[in-house]
Amino acid sequence: MISRRITSQITRIPLAWSNVYALTDPLTFETTLIDTGLQKDLPRLLEGLAEIGVSPQKVRRVLLTHGHCDHAGNAAYFAAKGAEIVAHSRELPYLLKPRRTYAPTGLRRFSRLLSTLLFFAGEKLYPVERMERVTPCENGDVIFTPLGDLEAIHSPGHTPGHLAFLHREKDILFSGDAILNIIPVKLTASPSLPLRVFTEDWSEAKLSAQSLVALRPEQMLSGHGSPLTENTTKILQKWARTLRM
Repeated sequence: MISRRITSQITRIPLAWSNVYALTDPLTFETTLIDTGLQKDLPRLLEGLAEIGVSPQKVRRVLLTHGHCDHAGNAAYFAAKGAEIVAHSRELPYLLKPRRTYAPTGLRRFSRLLSTLLFFAGEKLYPVERMERVTPCENGDVIFTPLGDLEAIHSPGHTPGHLAFLHREKDILFSGDAILNIIPVKLTASPSLPLRVFTEDWSEAKLSAQSLVALRPEQMLSGHGSPLTENTTKILQKWARTLRM
């Protein structure tokens, strides 16, 4: 089994680098996805969806936390099947034509040479197919899903338009890459920021993480790592105190 049931309506599908979350109506099987993995993850993603009875045509909406290749790699595939793709307005330049890169620009291209090289390599090896249409989403927008209403929370830093999604009634936070539940490289389960080399604004990323911790979620389902479902608020608050601004 690829898929991991979290609740009757939330399924985690762990892929090569990241997680996809399927929010599914148990009667109609209509589904909203949060993120889509790398392009090369598509067979595994479709197999994970099939395990819970979801065909590609049943994916009605895709909520993108951001446009990095390990999160938006299959968005165009589901768009072609009729799904609505939703992302923050500041992510649209990285998802639509003409193609724009996340690699640093101007003088930052040289001061952050490693980031520049890694982004160029990543976009060559793991391209994100551009789409004709993406629905822009702003901070505070409420999006209907089979799980219920999710509130979009602009949490920039990792990327300019990174979004987290909060189910306020259930206190579930889909944190994307604003807060991981795995320490990169070490691969130890713990709240963490993403790798600095892939993060556009480190100070802003810390502020966004602090803001999400202040929401006091009871569960955090992150873009990388296993779900944090017990003592979540306490664990996140303790971790947030270690973030030096």
